[in-house]
Formats: sequence, structure tokens, C-alpha cells
Amino acid sequence: MFTSHHDRKHCYSETIDQLKVVVYGDWLPTKIPFVGGGAIIFAILRNLWAALMIVVFWPTFDVAIVDQLSVCHVLLRLKCRRIVFYCHFPDMHLAKGRESSLLKRLYRLPFDWIERTTTAMADRVLVNSRYTAQVYQETFADAVHRYGLIPNVLHPAVNDIRLAEQQKQYTNSTTAKGSGSGGGESKAEARQYQSFVSINRYERKKNIALTIRALSELRAALKPDRFSELNIRLIIAGGYDGERVAENREVYNELMALARELEFSIASPPVGAADLDLPQLLSGATVVFIRSFSDAQKVQLLNQSVVVLYTPENEHFGIVPVEAMYFRRPVIANASGGPLESIVAVSEATRRARASQQQQTISTGYLIGSTGPVDANANPPPANAAAANPNEPAVVAPASHDQYSVKTPAQAEAQARFWAAAMQQLIELPAMAQAMGANGQRRVIDTFSLAAFANKLDSSVVAALALDRDARPARQRRNLLIFVVASTLVLLFLCRRCIF
Repeated sequence: MFTSHHDRKHCYSETIDQLKVVVYGDWLPTKIPFVGGGAIIFAILRNLWAALMIVVFWPTFDVAIVDQLSVCHVLLRLKCRRIVFYCHFPDMHLAKGRESSLLKRLYRLPFDWIERTTTAMADRVLVNSRYTAQVYQETFADAVHRYGLIPNVLHPAVNDIRLAEQQKQYTNSTTAKGSGSGGGESKAEARQYQSFVSINRYERKKNIALTIRALSELRAALKPDRFSELNIRLIIAGGYDGERVAENREVYNELMALARELEFSIASPPVGAADLDLPQLLSGATVVFIRSFSDAQKVQLLNQSVVVLYTPENEHFGIVPVEAMYFRRPVIANASGGPLESIVAVSEATRRARASQQQQTISTGYLIGSTGPVDANANPPPANAAAANPNEPAVVAPASHDQYSVKTPAQAEAQARFWAAAMQQLIELPAMAQAMGANGQRRVIDTFSLAAFANKLDSSVVAALALDRDARPARQRRNLLIFVVASTLVLLFLCRRCIF
């Protein structure tokens, strides 16, 4: 695996103990020194540098699987027979401020052209959801219609083998402590609390403040005495790199301030604390903030939760709901983006109608729309529907690609009330919550397992190798030559500056 940055303190454990990771280009800055800005420029330069090092120092590869940025295709073409591009989401839609600034739109023009051109240099394109597939087809219409690069959906998977091992270790640890003299009190005490858990990076687009507002609405709906009697808690856990990412610090401080404003007691252990004493944290606070955690600690959090809250809007896919379902936890999420494909949700009206007809409900959680819970995946689509084929885009086009939208106070309050109502149902109907959890685990094993992911990826690689490369359009070969010359000149200039 090649990358331009790999922090062993903030990465997937598989990149430490299972994969060899080679880093090229981490010496380049991520933004303009002392001034800031220009992140896309340096992201492209770091990407090109890593690709150049592969071209110069490594042998020929049959297939390169490229993740996120496509600009490296221009150089990898010289070393790799085929390129499979895994598009998480078009970068041009992630750029902030372009709608309100003419200058920002002009600034982004060359980078948007680079993205469109280099994406079309792939032999095969994969996307992480049908939602992303539709956005891709809207954004890269030229690649789709001129070059036939129709995206194939490859949903991210959970490593169910590793999760099963971690769950077994957690269960054995709990049993061993429980068999000793008082050793099981810690885990037992933690289970006394009805904990809602949110797992997201500390970023504004993750909309984490919604969890705190929803908790406030839940307290008002239950009345403070009942809320206290039920021992309801909220645990906000997420990736945090306060030294490197200023937004992490800012969002953490904003969330702490909101919790205090709504008169919740709070606790926050040190960043990356090796030992999380959940009973002690939960006994002294209603809202607990955890910044960075290990895989074992995430298993602990999911086991101690009753419901997982997933707040991002228009999330491209979202792996947290899938992990939560594997651990038999119902999920509440926004009715947009990837959760529409991962979570099976039914509204209260549908649930009652099915119950009256003695039909089984296969719901795995709630999806909250602008008017309350909605149905998603509850009924199989017809055979001729586009969504019935995982390689086709979703039927309904997204109204917005923004992952974070500022709401009016009235909109934010209404959204929090809808979430609070779903939270209250799952607290007061534990049998329904348990049934949702069991449904969720079955769905993950059937649809989002590592084996399912590996089979689909292998098929895509084989299909890419079977393509006739010589049939590539002349226009694409010309663009390739332009990019090779331009990028090589830029990299030689950087080399000269570094050496001399």
C-alpha cells in the first residue's frame, strides 16, 4: 500500500499489523506555510510525488487500485497495466464556499478539470454507494457517455472476522472478571446505564451537536425525574487529532459549550486514554466525550450502548451504522446518503400496519427525515427499478451534496424532537430494540461482510484486466501526455528546491 501520510496513532489497525505501508511525500506541506489555504494544490502534489516514486523505484504492476484522488492516474499509467479507481465522492463537491464566491469558483476551475480528466483515465470505476453512483454520473457525464466508465457499487465492508474475534475477547474478559471476587462490577455497573453512543470524527459536517440537542428534547419529553430514573447517558466518541487538525479542537470545544448550555454534566478523559473506566465516567456525567480510542475500546462502547446515533447528512456511505448493526445495536440516522442503503427502517405507521397483518418487520433502526421517521429498504424494489441493481444509481437524485447544512433554530429544534421521539421508543420498547439488533447483525453478515466485499472487488479487477487498452480514445491519450509533461516539470522543480 502506498500513501503520502500514515500516522500509526490515527489509522486502521489493519494498516499496522496486516499491510505493508510505504509513505512517499509526507515531507510536503498540506497547506501554504504560514498563510494557510491551498489544500487541494498540495494534495495533488503529494499524490503526484507518491506516484512518481512508484514509477521510478518499483516494478510494473498488473493493476493499481487508486483511492480518493485520481490525479495520480497520469503517472501510474506508465507503470500499471490497468487502473481501478475507487471514488468515495467527487472532490469538487466537497469544496466549501464555491456557491457563494465567484473567486472560489474561478480558483476551482482548473482543479475540477483535472479531476474530470484524470478520472476518465481509469479502466474501471467503483463507488461506495448508489448515492455516490448517481452523483458520479451527474458530475462525470463525459466519462460515462464518451468512455463508458459506468460506476459499479462496492459497498465498504466491515472486517467481520476481526470483529468476531474482538467480541469474543471482550466476552471472555467480562466473564473472567465476573468470576473473580467482585471483578465483574465494572462492566456490570456500566450496563446499568442506558447509553446512546455517537461515533464520528470531531468535524462540523458530522453534525454531532444534534445528539446533544436530541438528548435535551428526550429529557423534556420524559420529564427530568424519569430521565434520571432511567440512567440515560450520551457518549460522544470520535477520532481526534487536535495538534494537526484545528477543526477537531474547535468542534470539541463547541460541543462542550453546548452541553454546558443545556445544563448537562460532562466528563472528558485525556485524548487517547489507554484505560476507559466507563462506570466512573458515566456515574459522574450525563454526556461523556471520548477523543480517539482503540479498536478494543470501540467494541466496549458498542457493547455498553443501547442505541447508536449517526448524525451526518448526505454521508457518502458511513461504516459506523454497519459496525453497530454487527454488534446487534439499532441505529438512528438521517434519511439521506449511504444510511438509506445500509439501514432497513420503517415508520411507525408501517410498523403498525404490518403488526395488524401479522407480518414480520425486518427493521434495523430509524431513519429520520424532515417530517419524522421514513421507510427505507423496507420493501424490495420492483425488478425494473434502477435501485434493484446495485450497479445502478439510486432512483431519487439528491437535492444537495452538502454534508453540513446550517439550519434555522426552528428546523434544528424540530429535527431534535424527531430524534428524541425515536430514542424514547427504543428506550421504552426494549424488545423491539433487541429485535432490530438481531435483524441488523443478519443484514451485515449477508451484505457487508469481508467475503462479500472481496468477491466484488476481485470481479472488478478481473474485468479491468480483460479490457482492451488500445481502444482508448485518442483524446484521452493526448490528455495523458499533457499531464505527464506538466506534472513531471512541477515535480522536477520541487526536487530542485529540496536538493539545492
